[in-house]
Amino acid sequence: MKDHPFLQAAHVNRLLQSRYGADATVCQLRAYPIDNSASILVTLTSQQTDSVMGHFGLELSWQAQGQLHTAPLVLKVKPHGREIADMLAGLAQLSDAALGAAYAPHSHNTGFYQTHVREIEVYKHLPHAIQPQIAGYLLEPETDTYQLLMQDLTGFAQLNSVMAVHSWTNSQIERALSDLAAWHAFARNQLQPLSAAAWADTDHPHYWQQEAPLWQVLLDKGAARFADCYAPQLPEVLAAGLKQIEALQARFNEMPKTLIHNDANPRNSCFRADGSFCLYDWELSCRHVPVYDVIELLSFVLEPDRYPLIGHFLQHYRRQLCRLWAVWEADELWQNALELAWYAFGWHRLGMYTMAHAVAPYPFLPRVWQAYGALGKHIKLLD
Repeated sequence: MKDHPFLQAAHVNRLLQSRYGADATVCQLRAYPIDNSASILVTLTSQQTDSVMGHFGLELSWQAQGQLHTAPLVLKVKPHGREIADMLAGLAQLSDAALGAAYAPHSHNTGFYQTHVREIEVYKHLPHAIQPQIAGYLLEPETDTYQLLMQDLTGFAQLNSVMAVHSWTNSQIERALSDLAAWHAFARNQLQPLSAAAWADTDHPHYWQQEAPLWQVLLDKGAARFADCYAPQLPEVLAAGLKQIEALQARFNEMPKTLIHNDANPRNSCFRADGSFCLYDWELSCRHVPVYDVIELLSFVLEPDRYPLIGHFLQHYRRQLCRLWAVWEADELWQNALELAWYAFGWHRLGMYTMAHAVAPYPFLPRVWQAYGALGKHIKLLD
């Protein structure tokens, strides 16, 4: 591993200089192995491409702007968005031939095609306390190279805890919701520096209508194959929403929006020693109603014994958000956002997870679908 070209001082210098300026220089570098298994997109894509990708640990000392820095860092060599889009199209075909045929026309519109651009845009232009410390980034269209140099999160609380959500405390859930609220309020007025082209595939006023045919097939195939995952009447309610897609899209277009993480769950998060919440892997970020991230996080971390606390957690987040973004004090607006976020998460993200579940099972997914159903009951979209 020590002879890998990405782990040489000259290459790491390029990454550091993107963040610290031209005088940043590696003083000492030692590579060490690090677990790659938690990254679903890297794992699946690496099986279908010759590109080098994965996570590499680096014990690094470097000079920058007159200061000496020493830290354990992780070099993430990530798949290009095109490779992810191609992998998912192949996954759809493996899942079901009819689904593969339905998926193909949408393969560049499901939010993955520009992932290599989005994450760097966020870290470069919208740094925030909720993110990990970033020491460098590299995007070379000529070679399709997409890399990030970031702090090593090994040892942080609740890292990679998707199969151990019972260990999340109520206080940790509340802190995650508070820190998400701070991010959502911060990002709502900060979108101007970002490249509009990086989000053009998903950020347009007819996106829901455009993707509704795919979402219907994902729902039909998922409900038929994994009926036990779905709460009673859940497929019917999601299907009824798709029949009203034009009206729901119109409601969504009028809502206040911010940049959401769009993958805010225990696969991409942890807690620092001071208790603060850390979200990484921002490549799926998009403009949406802020509570979407909350619907996703609660769907992933809640087990049945905490379903009675759904109202408490939602109100905790809302209070924190209203302190910084007062528009959400309006009850009708808040209810609209809950409903739209709930529909969108079920149609798209859970639909995509269920498609992949048919090929490479995710043991956590039945639990997520059940919690999502409990959220639907609280929001009064399910009886």
